[in-house]
Amino acid sequence: AEEVVEHMARALLEKLPDNFDLEKVQDRWPVLYEDSMNTVLHQELIRFNRLLSVVRESLQNILKALKGFVLMSTDLERLSLDMFDGRLPAMWAKK
Repeated sequence: AEEVVEHMARALLEKLPDNFDLEKVQDRWPVLYEDSMNTVLHQELIRFNRLLSVVRESLQNILKALKGFVLMSTDLERLSLDMFDGRLPAMWAKK
């Protein structure tokens, strides 16, 4: 089970995109009163960056825990069980 979770975590980390550069987005699509869609875009990118950060950090921590570098917390244990069972991890769904 640990090997499967480790393989999945590594594969997900490789495919996970970098966080969006909000400054570049702001330059290209400025948040203006006249253009509310730019405001929505900016807000959604903030949320998506938060999700990407949580996913990236949790996958890095699960790899460390599997190698014994950090303690396997209950959240990380749930994450590994959810990954192994093919479910959306609860800590990701919250974000």
